[in-house]
Amino acid sequence: MPWVRQLVIDTGRAARRRHAIHGLFEVDVTSARTVLRADGASRLFTAFVIHCIATAVAADPRYTGVPGPARP
Repeated sequence: MPWVRQLVIDTGRAARRRHAIHGLFEVDVTSARTVLRADGASRLFTAFVIHCIATAVAADPRYTGVPGPARP
């Protein structure tokens, strides 16, 4: 069996043990979109969401969900 085929088989077996979706949630963004539109700035909504998530993670790194070294 070619090594590439074996790699595909092994990857499929490894992926079968893990969930593809780590989290799924729904958020009402009506007020945030209204504020961004009223502000008149040319900010992208996606950039706004990323900024909010980054700010929350910077405030408390436990929310990253990525295992890492123990933090004090």
